[in-house]
Amino acid sequence: MLWTNPLSKKIPDYGNISNLEEKKAVAQKLAGEVKDGQVIGVGSGSTSFLALQAISKTVKDKKFVCQFIPSSREIHMTCLALGLQVSSLLDARPDWYFDGADEVDASGNLIKGRGGAMTREKMVMVASPKTFILVD
Repeated sequence: MLWTNPLSKKIPDYGNISNLEEKKAVAQKLAGEVKDGQVIGVGSGSTSFLALQAISKTVKDKKFVCQFIPSSREIHMTCLALGLQVSSLLDARPDWYFDGADEVDASGNLIKGRGGAMTREKMVMVASPKTFILVD
């Protein structure tokens, strides 16, 4: 029996997003990386949320079939609400991964925001041969 949870239709509230227009511009550019049949790892937070929305539009407009591996419950729920096919590291390897960060130093060390999904973010990132970090 398929259970329909009303939460799976609601996009989580990310509150007031700082640097909104800049993040949307970067999200739109990242959406241009999507190709049909890809498995895409998705980071967490507001920047990843905006990128996922832009990627979702590209996938739907071009009628691509893609899978998404979310790194947090919020992003998982967002994928479901956007009608995207969700997978896991148990079933697929990401072709690429994207995530947001607050700061990056010269050595490539990241300072992440809320940090609640860091372990899963690292797991999906390590499994991906290519990573995009969106910094605001």
